[in-house]
Amino acid sequence: MPPARSFAILTCMDARLDPAKYAGLAEGDAHVIRNAGGRASDDAIRSLVISYKLLGTREFFVIHHTNCGMEFSPTMSCAICWPPAWKRRSHSPGF
Repeated sequence: MPPARSFAILTCMDARLDPAKYAGLAEGDAHVIRNAGGRASDDAIRSLVISYKLLGTREFFVIHHTNCGMEFSPTMSCAICWPPAWKRRSHSPGF
């Protein structure tokens, strides 16, 4: 469904954040994409492109916050998330 206010928000998945509350949104006003750290990952960008090309989104907001767990965890932000799973190649025999 197209967002009523023609915008999308990319933000962190931290449960303390309520993008609808701090952006003054009602249900259906915007697409809200959340991930660890509110990063513009390949998957988040894919979602934003679909929102733009197919559903009429015209503006994007990227919202970060203080004391984000991803900010203090280089292991989580680098080793697990990069490269994205689709870029990793298995070198196992038979696969």
